[in-house]
Amino acid sequence: MKYICLDLKYVWDDGENRFHYPLAIMDILSRKIIKWAFQRSSKQQDVIALMREIDLRHGLIGVIIRNDYGTQFIANKVRKVLQELEGK
Repeated sequence: MKYICLDLKYVWDDGENRFHYPLAIMDILSRKIIKWAFQRSSKQQDVIALMREIDLRHGLIGVIIRNDYGTQFIANKVRKVLQELEGK
């Protein structure tokens, strides 16, 4: 848990005629998905909830977080929460 990556994809669901959004958080060194969610939406509060859960399980102090700069990841609210988690 030194370096993690967040990745969001879009998956079309023919049955519901809409997109779903899988969000995966991977430990880069081990290449293991440490947490994922498959949802109808992907908003900044979804990212925050996943990051809080990861912090509770693994701790985020000193962890480098990489993402693709999607709007869900660079939102001011997300950045603020990550700074708070780092400051624990």
